[in-house]
Amino acid sequence: MKNITLFTLSVSAFIFAGSVAANPAAEYDHPACVQEKVDAHLVLFSVLTLDRYSLGDYYRACALPYDEDAIYPPAPEECIDAKIDSFRKSEGQETPIRHDVLEEWRVECLDDQGSSIDSSAAIDQEAERQRAAQEENERQQAAQAERERLQAQEESGRELRNAIEQSFERSRLEKQRQAAIDANAPTMLERLQALASLSSDVEVGWKSNGVTTWLEITAIEDRVVLRDIVVNRGNCRSTEANPTIRYDFGDKARVSIGCSVDALREVEVTTNRGTFVFNF
Repeated sequence: MKNITLFTLSVSAFIFAGSVAANPAAEYDHPACVQEKVDAHLVLFSVLTLDRYSLGDYYRACALPYDEDAIYPPAPEECIDAKIDSFRKSEGQETPIRHDVLEEWRVECLDDQGSSIDSSAAIDQEAERQRAAQEENERQQAAQAERERLQAQEESGRELRNAIEQSFERSRLEKQRQAAIDANAPTMLERLQALASLSSDVEVGWKSNGVTTWLEITAIEDRVVLRDIVVNRGNCRSTEANPTIRYDFGDKARVSIGCSVDALREVEVTTNRGTFVFNF
């Protein structure tokens, strides 16, 4: 008798373990009073016999409100109707359908619906993940663009500062150079004294045949070049000097003038050594 009892309990435990996952009432977190009655029911009977009606009796016995939809979520009607139609086609239209079979179908339909919901939720989660990744990527790109803009702005400002500093430095150096030149430049008196100390590299004389008067310029140094001749400060015309001719010591240049010997007073000769004035 003891062995039979143990075998019965083992079978019941096996049935319970295999069926408890198929009955939401067995998995639901009931109040303590109801849970005691549910546990006793599962020990004495099959888990499939724990239907919504028995569970309602346990709630009423514990004087607790019974929310059937919370424990047995409504199964999709189309799914159950499809199972009923399939059963009728295979077993006949008049064959009765047991309550526990209907309950199994309802659980199966709920599982299918849960899988669909889970799949939809996974799709939504993946879409949300991709959207968040896209937003993060856009945020990073915007941050990188802003860093590059600030870097370019800083580089532009640095180049502008360098250009200004270089300009100031060139101006400072130019002022220093000019100051050095001015400090070493001779005064006007010194320049006049230097000009007076220069000795002419030509001698100037004149000749006339009674009709034409000309100047005779004689080089008293080698490599003399006549660059300009001005008679009476420009009031007496003269032929122009030829700067392409080089005169050595003793060479003479003849220059016609447009005034008489009596009117000749001053001749200014410019050579490659300087300007010299001769008075008559």
